[in-house]
Amino acid sequence: MFYILENGEPKKVNDISEWSRWFDDLSKRVIKQTLVSVAGKTVEISTIFTGTHMYPSKPLMLWETMIFGGKYDLWREKYSSEEEALLKHEDLCVMVLKNEELEL
Repeated sequence: MFYILENGEPKKVNDISEWSRWFDDLSKRVIKQTLVSVAGKTVEISTIFTGTHMYPSKPLMLWETMIFGGKYDLWREKYSSEEEALLKHEDLCVMVLKNEELEL
């Protein structure tokens, strides 16, 4: 199942070519990126619209935040709305900052 964002809302598309063209433009999918630096280490927290949902029996989870680098490298969480994803993005930034400082 493929989705694009249209006017900020997920829209299901049945044409894989339409989805692929939309998906290829990274600027449409990146919701927020944050770089956290602590003592010379840089960790990226990235929240995106994934555009895919492969489990029809499960709730629609089209947003995802991942952490790249540091103690939580490749940590991933999925969300059902952009609003929830943005709130959790900030929470994960704080978590990374606090816990990376603890390792110093």
